[in-house]
Amino acid sequence: MTKRRQAEPLPFPDDWIVSEKLEIEGKRYALVPGRRFKVKGSNKEYAFKHHVRRANDGEEWITGWGGRWKYEQWRSFHPSRVKWIAQKVDRPKGAREGE
Repeated sequence: MTKRRQAEPLPFPDDWIVSEKLEIEGKRYALVPGRRFKVKGSNKEYAFKHHVRRANDGEEWITGWGGRWKYEQWRSFHPSRVKWIAQKVDRPKGAREGE
C-alpha cells in the first residue's frame, strides 16, 4: 500500500497579519504555539496555534486545537474570551526550546 501524500497548507490571505505569539493584558503568560488555554463559556482546553488580525477592518482572533477528548477540532476565539493560560508549553517529545 502506498503512503498518502500530505496536502500543502493553503497560504493566508494577503490582508491577514499572522503572529505566533500573543501577550494578553492582565495575563501572566504569553500565548505561544502549544501553550494550553481555556475560554470563557467553555470548560475545555485548547492548544494555541496562532493569532490573526485582519488589516482592513481590525478584526482579530486566536486559533487553537482542542475540545472534548476524541473529538478535538480547530476553534477560533476572540482574545478577550481567554480566561486562563497554562504555565507549561506542550511540545512534541524530544523537542527543545530554540530548535
